[in-house]
Amino acid sequence: MLTPSDITKTGQSLWLDNLRRDFLQDGTLSRRMKEWAITGLTSNPSIFEKALAAPFYAAPVARLAAGGAGPEQVFEAIAVEDIRAAADLLKPVHTATGGHDGFVSMEVSPRLARDAARTETEGLRLFELVARPNLMIKVPATREGLAAGENLLKHGISVNFTLIFSVERYRAVTQAYTAGMSWRVKNSLPLDGVASVASFFVSRIDTAADKALAALPGGKPLLGRTAVANSLLAYRLYRELFYNPGIRATGVPPQRILWASTSVKSPALRPSLYMEELALEGSVNTAPEDALEAYFKDGRINREPLESRYAAAEKHFAALAAAGVDFNGLLNELETDGIAKFSQSYDGLLARIASASQKNPA
Repeated sequence: MLTPSDITKTGQSLWLDNLRRDFLQDGTLSRRMKEWAITGLTSNPSIFEKALAAPFYAAPVARLAAGGAGPEQVFEAIAVEDIRAAADLLKPVHTATGGHDGFVSMEVSPRLARDAARTETEGLRLFELVARPNLMIKVPATREGLAAGENLLKHGISVNFTLIFSVERYRAVTQAYTAGMSWRVKNSLPLDGVASVASFFVSRIDTAADKALAALPGGKPLLGRTAVANSLLAYRLYRELFYNPGIRATGVPPQRILWASTSVKSPALRPSLYMEELALEGSVNTAPEDALEAYFKDGRINREPLESRYAAAEKHFAALAAAGVDFNGLLNELETDGIAKFSQSYDGLLARIASASQKNPA
């Protein structure tokens, strides 16, 4: 059984990938911060869509709708209230770590994923609306999102770049981050209070790769290994970029790599596999309660030397190519699908709000 002390020794931060009003108000998040060493929180349209089905949102939805608010206005009002409450609970962590940790992420509308200018404008607006220093504005790591995220950093706003699936796209994210922060240095603007994470997705990689492998002769031995291998190669790049004297000399702090989608989907794998394999120094892991519970109950942190693990990852991708898997093609599909799913969730939660408003007029 793992303890918060074990997490501290890894040098990794654990964030909770969930947001519900009840566990902000009943002390659940505060307990998780103590029991599971939680130091941050992430949200997205899918999380809000599920949360809004809970009965305790019915009254505020009806009240806002009765006041003339449309579905998008209702959602924003509820989301901002919850985000502020979570940020306030995590403020002591943010203060104690000098602005390094203790963040809450709020996502810009996924409908804007291909519009850099509107993503930037919306990010600025949401940051001012929430008015909490430990808010991270979440933008997709599309080419348009990278441009918007870089500009938000220039404005002094912390950014969570999300939906990263490939090592090359991750490299582009780090370039957007360093460009934004270097601009602040050149213009004599402070770096204090400005932070960023790069959310690298994990489980969806195995879901896609294993589907392709299952249809190929000789693919079975490679099942369930692609996501960790892909993540390790991204982590190697993270260390190369941010653990070298050159970047440290600039004064620009590391943009931490964050492991997202770390809940295991396949019953053939250990429930906390991704958390065990990616308990890596200087990274963040954001996970839902089921993955965190499995991790603390029976987690077996992989402590093998990184160099041997990198070599195994390279070998895996050579075998993947030999088996005939078009990995780059899978990654492109995952990005497109990820944006589509978040957009569908956003549309779904608006439809839920509209329906609830009609059924429960104040």
